[in-house]
Amino acid sequence: MPRTGPGAPRGAGESLQTPAAGSAAATGKESCVEPRKATCGTCSLKIVFAPCLGCGAGVCETCAQFELIGSGCGCVWPAYYCPACARDPHVNPNAALRDPPGG
Repeated sequence: MPRTGPGAPRGAGESLQTPAAGSAAATGKESCVEPRKATCGTCSLKIVFAPCLGCGAGVCETCAQFELIGSGCGCVWPAYYCPACARDPHVNPNAALRDPPGG
């Protein structure tokens, strides 16, 4: 006689989690609603690539300013800034190392 209940072994393909009621997985239907794609906060022409680390505005691949931010422990991580925050030394620690605009 097979065991049943909470401690019973599960068969192949049985999931430990049940889908939330009303979700696409629970109803068996695919979601046909596509998320709204935000446009760049700088140029308003292209789709957002990443949020600005300084102000949080979405920037496209063209407007995003890429920086590598380092810490004293030797860790380095990528950061994307909008053009205004990339030049602000209070936001971007590498701003003082950049050439001035137009220079």
